[in-house]
Amino acid sequence: QAQEARCAVNREVGRELGWEIGEAAVAKRVMVVGGGPAGMEAARIARLRGHDVSIWDREPELGGKLDVASRAPSKHTVLDFRDYQARKLAELGVHIHTSSVVTSELVAAENPDVVVVSVGADPLIPPIPGADGPNVLDAQEILHGRVAVAPGEKVVIVGGSATGCETAEWLLGAGAEVTIVEMLPTVGQGIELITRKHLLAELKEQGLTIITRAKVTMIDANEVIYESVETGAQAAIPADRVAMAVGWRPQGEKFAADLGSRTVILAGDAARPADFVAAIQAGANAGLAI
Repeated sequence: QAQEARCAVNREVGRELGWEIGEAAVAKRVMVVGGGPAGMEAARIARLRGHDVSIWDREPELGGKLDVASRAPSKHTVLDFRDYQARKLAELGVHIHTSSVVTSELVAAENPDVVVVSVGADPLIPPIPGADGPNVLDAQEILHGRVAVAPGEKVVIVGGSATGCETAEWLLGAGAEVTIVEMLPTVGQGIELITRKHLLAELKEQGLTIITRAKVTMIDANEVIYESVETGAQAAIPADRVAMAVGWRPQGEKFAADLGSRTVILAGDAARPADFVAAIQAGANAGLAI
């Protein structure tokens, strides 16, 4: 199936005929809230257009979920892109504020003409009995290295998204026995097709078990129970630990609701969770719209 050419690093790919970063008719004060891929790109483009731009993030460094993504062995290089973007923003004169929690009061005090809301999304917590158990955690906690995983430990990952596959890669490298349970017919949604093909082949070679078209119905202390979405037949998988990677809940509208009548643009996962490339494109579109 033919797809539009896209590139995370070169935003012009697939948009060459209409791509132009022109100078804005009126220079504005632009406040970008959230320093992930979409926010950094929105800030870069807006600054190139002549606006006075600041970018704010609650973490000590810009990058958003790029830090988590980089923990997967095959994705260390995403930090090169993060560092490049951060360096370009500094060179362009974007005002960078890290370790800063942005509130509606802070936005009012800064009084920007435009606020780009790129605050990302929070993990979804599915209403599965046992999902609040002590053996259940968000997959990002594993990628952050905040939990110790012993060799031979049985870990079930609920959700076969990009995050689920990256978590599986990390766990297999730590010597765990890993199973992904996914409702859809395939896993790796959000990963570029060629990359996904090679990654899944490598993960299966390392011992990853993938169960698709399956819905988790209960999590117990030592097992995960699921049923086939086609037949309803139930089965159980032994599990010492369960990692959730079922999706994201956008936080943009919730944040924007407290900003009053000023111009607000939602970008990236704050509007609609998607992949890294889509976040860059959304950030570029936001910058061009100001």
